[in-house]
Amino acid sequence: MTRNDKIALREAEEALIRIQEDLENRVEQRTRQLTFEIEERKEAEKTARYQQERAEEYLAIAGTLIVGLDIDGNVKLINPQACKKLGYDENELIGKNWFSIVVPEETRDELISIHSSMVSGACETVDNHENELLTKS
Repeated sequence: MTRNDKIALREAEEALIRIQEDLENRVEQRTRQLTFEIEERKEAEKTARYQQERAEEYLAIAGTLIVGLDIDGNVKLINPQACKKLGYDENELIGKNWFSIVVPEETRDELISIHSSMVSGACETVDNHENELLTKS
């Protein structure tokens, strides 16, 4: 092996060592970044669980009927007080259309219209609207 070959080989080895060190640094940096992101996500999930538990506690102790509907009027959440007053178990209402189950036929179209206006953004809120509800019995 000539002297030039030895020099070229040593330079190639040194270049490989630099490349390996660079890759190791990149892997270490990315690992730190991923570890930070994982910890951030864990903290966010912990906060979300806490907030969900608090919301569920508030729903459970609220002395009024609380019902959450999706854009089609299907029940997404309902508190125990509402179930008790209406005579239904939660699982009998979740996923079902609120208007077809508990709203009397004579006021159904009006309430569906109000709901549609709110979900579409045509009106922000309804200050006050009272109507009768049908119980299970």
